[in-house]
Amino acid sequence: MRRRERESVHSIGYIAIKISDAKAVAPIFRQTCCKVLHKRGTSMIDWLITTTPGQFMTTFCISMVPVIELRGGLPFGIAAGLDYRLALLAAILGNLLPVPFIVVYIRRFLAWIRKRAPRLDFIAAKLERKAHLKGHLVRKYSAFGLCLLVAIPLPGTGAWTGALVAALLDMRLRQAFPAIFLGILAAAAIITGMTLGVIHLT
Repeated sequence: MRRRERESVHSIGYIAIKISDAKAVAPIFRQTCCKVLHKRGTSMIDWLITTTPGQFMTTFCISMVPVIELRGGLPFGIAAGLDYRLALLAAILGNLLPVPFIVVYIRRFLAWIRKRAPRLDFIAAKLERKAHLKGHLVRKYSAFGLCLLVAIPLPGTGAWTGALVAALLDMRLRQAFPAIFLGILAAAAIITGMTLGVIHLT
């Protein structure tokens, strides 16, 4: 057998051995990775629930979510064991963070939907209809009405709705942001009082 042929046979044999080794090692490697990921996932969840920084971050993130907002994030933070002052801070910051982006960019986003994704036009129509229905206070009382719309902790109100209404009614950010901020503070005070009152009663 020629030298090149022998080298080819040896190379093929070496590759075959490596493939068989890889097949044997793969399940062990997969199990090890799953264990590591599960352990890290569990430790991350534990960190989010049981530590003060984790509870602060979880409260912050929950308060950013539309519909839930501060009225869901703040009770969660207090119930999780976070000091009510830290829970207040996290919930207010989380609820406030999306506001300037909504006021400034939501109209562009809706226009982009209508232009680039006509099938999703119903989303834009639904948001505009909601803003029209909820905007009567703002049309009547301007910034004060916007503050009231955000402050009342009921379904269909809140910072997201207030920012949407302000944007679609062409309110400037410098006019809308202070009103929404004051509304968030008022809502935070109401939710804190209700949450602490329920905790003390139970």
